[in-house]
Amino acid sequence: MIDGGDDNSPGNGICLRNSASAINCYVQKFEDGIYVENGGEVKDCEVMFTDAQGIRIVNEASSTTKMKISNTYIHDNGDSGIYFVGRGESPQTSETSIEVNNVKSNLNGGIGMFVGGRNVKLEVQVTDSETSNNDNSGIVISKLGRSDVAVDLELDGIISRYNENFGLTVSSFNDPGASVTGDVKVKGAVNLYKNGLSGFYVGSGVDVVVERRGALNSCGNPASGNGNAYDIRSDGLATFSGNGYTCDSTSPNLSDIITCDPCPTCPQ
Repeated sequence: MIDGGDDNSPGNGICLRNSASAINCYVQKFEDGIYVENGGEVKDCEVMFTDAQGIRIVNEASSTTKMKISNTYIHDNGDSGIYFVGRGESPQTSETSIEVNNVKSNLNGGIGMFVGGRNVKLEVQVTDSETSNNDNSGIVISKLGRSDVAVDLELDGIISRYNENFGLTVSSFNDPGASVTGDVKVKGAVNLYKNGLSGFYVGSGVDVVVERRGALNSCGNPASGNGNAYDIRSDGLATFSGNGYTCDSTSPNLSDIITCDPCPTCPQ
């Protein structure tokens, strides 16, 4: 156990650099629980009660920058559970990646999982994971500042529910002058239920594909009754293909694009 004490120690509980690993760890009561630079692995850990991020990752695309988080529970942190930043020269020449498998990031003061980039391509895989009951959104894939980001996002076995804002979003909604483009591949069940704003929100330039074994289930959103939020929302020229959509509402521009099966009476 790594414990910062009753007053929360300043600094980080664990620091990893250049592909180092933290395995079978228990971290609580620091500023950031685990801080990672330029790739690494967090496995079989629990991270909680930090003042800021549960796991903060900064990856330079010129380095060996693969990040893996697996079999880990991240909860009750002051800000986001996972906060990942990738930086490069351009999406065409720089890329960085994060793989998240069997992770719960719940009950955090910010976002369950934030993956952001600056002039980089983000390779993101999320499988068998949950981001619920967070004070912001469940999963956010976005950019930092006025930069361009390309995304290759794969989702398989996701639950994101009861978050204050979005269940899952891939967009540049904080900065219309920037762009987020790329692919979202739904390879298995993605369940987005009863979030405060839209369950699934993508911006212009994003291509969403529900593959043969995939299912995008977005129901009971917005839980707050917000009139500009829907189960599935897109503000721009996103594309949607494949079958396997379940929802009760879409933004008006998607009414002739997506055919949804109706939601069950009591989504989980």
